[in-house]
Amino acid sequence: MHNEQGIRDKDYWIRKLDNMPSAPELPFQQSPELIKKPIFKTISHKITFELLNKLRQIGTAQGITMETLFLGAYVETLRQWSRHQTFTLTLTQHTRRPHFPLVQSCVGNFLQSSLLCVDDNKSDSFINRLTILQTELFMNRWHSSFNGIQVLRELNRRGSNGRALSMPVVFSNTLDIELRDIITDYTWEGTAPVTYSSTQTPGIWLENQLLNVNGNLVMNWNYVDGLFPQGMLEMMFDASVTLLEQCADNPEIWDQKGSVVVLSPHDLWERQVANATANDTQPELLQNLILNSARQFPHKTAIIQGERQVSYGELVTSANNVADRLRASVSIKSGDIIAVSLPQGPEMIAAILGVLIAGAAYVSIDPMLPRQRRSRLIERCSAKAIVTHACADEPDLLVRINVDIDSSAPVRFPERVAFQTLDDLAYVIFTSGSTGEPKGVMITHRNAANTVLDINRRFGVSEDDGVFSIAPAGFDLSVYDYFGVLGAGGKILFPSEDEANDPKAWARQIIKHQITLWNSVPAPVKALIEHAGPQLSTSALRLVLMSGDWIPVNLPDQIKAAIDGIEVVSLGGATEGSIWSIVYPIREVDANWKSIPYGKPLANQRFHVLNNWFEPCPKWVTGELFIAGEGVAQGYLCDEEKTRERFIIHPVTGERLYKTGDLGRYIDQGLIEILGREDSQIKINGYRIELGEIEACLLSHQQANHVVINAAIHPKTGQKQLAAYIVAEKGSNDSDNRLLENELRGIAQDNLPSYMVPTWFVLLDSMPLTTNGKIDRKALPTPWGEAVAEKSKSLPSNDIESRLFDLWSKQLKHNDFDVNDGFFDIGGDSLHAVGILSAVRESFNVSPTSEQDMIESLFMNASVRDFSKILATVSDNG
Repeated sequence: MHNEQGIRDKDYWIRKLDNMPSAPELPFQQSPELIKKPIFKTISHKITFELLNKLRQIGTAQGITMETLFLGAYVETLRQWSRHQTFTLTLTQHTRRPHFPLVQSCVGNFLQSSLLCVDDNKSDSFINRLTILQTELFMNRWHSSFNGIQVLRELNRRGSNGRALSMPVVFSNTLDIELRDIITDYTWEGTAPVTYSSTQTPGIWLENQLLNVNGNLVMNWNYVDGLFPQGMLEMMFDASVTLLEQCADNPEIWDQKGSVVVLSPHDLWERQVANATANDTQPELLQNLILNSARQFPHKTAIIQGERQVSYGELVTSANNVADRLRASVSIKSGDIIAVSLPQGPEMIAAILGVLIAGAAYVSIDPMLPRQRRSRLIERCSAKAIVTHACADEPDLLVRINVDIDSSAPVRFPERVAFQTLDDLAYVIFTSGSTGEPKGVMITHRNAANTVLDINRRFGVSEDDGVFSIAPAGFDLSVYDYFGVLGAGGKILFPSEDEANDPKAWARQIIKHQITLWNSVPAPVKALIEHAGPQLSTSALRLVLMSGDWIPVNLPDQIKAAIDGIEVVSLGGATEGSIWSIVYPIREVDANWKSIPYGKPLANQRFHVLNNWFEPCPKWVTGELFIAGEGVAQGYLCDEEKTRERFIIHPVTGERLYKTGDLGRYIDQGLIEILGREDSQIKINGYRIELGEIEACLLSHQQANHVVINAAIHPKTGQKQLAAYIVAEKGSNDSDNRLLENELRGIAQDNLPSYMVPTWFVLLDSMPLTTNGKIDRKALPTPWGEAVAEKSKSLPSNDIESRLFDLWSKQLKHNDFDVNDGFFDIGGDSLHAVGILSAVRESFNVSPTSEQDMIESLFMNASVRDFSKILATVSDNG
């Protein structure tokens, strides 16, 4: 009978393995791997007799046991702080039963563990969730002869990534064992930190422990000190206690759907303050911003390119001519789109301004795009005409409008009043789409004007300012340059064609024309500082705006070192949020930062960090970023399905939101930290990787100027591996470069968990960039280069090499290499290294003191032949 039960119980758990989720994904302050000797701390709360009696009465009425109720409060709290709503807990229970004779005199471990899978069932009421939890708990207990340790062993046996799985978040119930005469004094009421009281069970991160102490019900949370963000566990504990009190005092909570956990009032207040952004920016039609400046400064320089300068009066006169030609050629109504396909320069600005004056919206089409793609974009937006050069190769059926700037013509302002409203379409910008077809983002005059006017007000942009503009017209950073700076009466400096990629030439022009503002993605700023930093000390630059890509954590200080008194600002958001929606002035960079904070919302805009149920995430918890407010676009051009998917109405607040697809979290003081995109999150061997943390670590090397971390699938092993691409001050020869690579690897090994140490270190002269100036990750070279190319193989030449070759082949799961190929070149990584060393211990008589030499050789990219030579010197079994 016992054997039949064992078979039945094992089968019950085996059926669960394929769908068993991982442990709760709680926020960490540091990786558990980095805590070598964990020290436990405890938070404790004594449940009052009054509360306990209420809970017993209500639990009995609802058919819920005390154990289930306390477990449910723990689960609901974890659910709120976990990245994902489904997870697995370890449950422990004492099996020392007092009704057995002499059991109290027995010495031994009377703990039994089991696993509990928690589903994402927030659509159910709280009482239904508790009922489901209780049923699962009882079913698991009914099949407990196959215990939690055995389940984990089976789970790890099935795993193929070499990582030992554990379920380190625990719920322990010992209420049926009364503890007497223990040291801790539980005469206080409420919650308190305990100086010392903990099970300190190995492999545990967090344990909710229920104790019966001298007849009192005490709830302890034991946790690893330093593992979680400071104050987070106390916040979670308070939320769990509050939920128990609500269960006793608020009958409505039992039927409540969604979260029943109350977040910290202080944190919610910080967010309300951050989102209290209402401001009367007095938005105008975009063309009116420039027209107002032209009326005030008709003879002032508006645009500079090379030796050419164009005044406001000349610009507006040319734009007015474009508007007249458009009206004469096509019928224009609100919402109609006119394409502009011109290179950067005065004519392009005149064309864009002319389209708006005519009452239409513009879409910029890069003239350097292939003709077929240009035609597809023009067709997609149903453009009525195109403003371009007379000789441009554009679709024959499209009405063409030429643009010219005549410096001798008298200044002429529009005679007709535009019929647009602030909520009419101003421009369309195409962004890349997941299907391969670009998405046309529709931005209104109100959307864009709100952003540009806020930036001007916030940073005091005036007619005394000038911006160096390198953003293409099809990239939304250009919108601020055109309508923000020109709208303030300032000037735009475009690089000439022969200076477009020359940072030293940029610096010369910036100094010559007293340019005060820079607005771009981070990569060009990095290039400017690296190549022309000393020159810029005499420049008039006062403000650097960076957005659109990750800002290297060391870049702000490099900018400030080169240009005295300059203000450096991070901006963020989405094209769908009208250029920018969030801002962070970078003053001092904390040495512990993994990335520059995203910041707080701009005027009349709001940010939310929400979970899958559109509920606000607690501080430190990763969720998806949503943008609300006056910057949120109309939607996607001719794509109602995608518009419905990404532009949504919040089910509770009714607020219109843009679903960014970016992950982020709240940190201190109501600030938001961006963590990257959900669809591009990298996992290596089951670990979620924060690329910014690795990049920040490697940038601490004095020779590293720019670092990008990427992941690639090795063609031999099929394993995903991390590659570090570094722009650095290279050595004069290969030996110096190898030394630099080893130093970078050493920094990573000293400061990061093993799964975050890149397998590959690739030195580059410069980073590949997209046309918008962002890092082009797809253009980064294959890290293993020619290492996997077909070639004649060098075979093992002795017994040690033969045995090692077989051993490596088994660990790597392929034998397509020879004895001279480097460990990393053939797909090895840290997990393979562990497996190889373990196998070497079994096959060769190696002393533990010699293992370090072998580890170092593997991480120096040793070959089988190199490794065999080391092994021959340390083994007694060669």
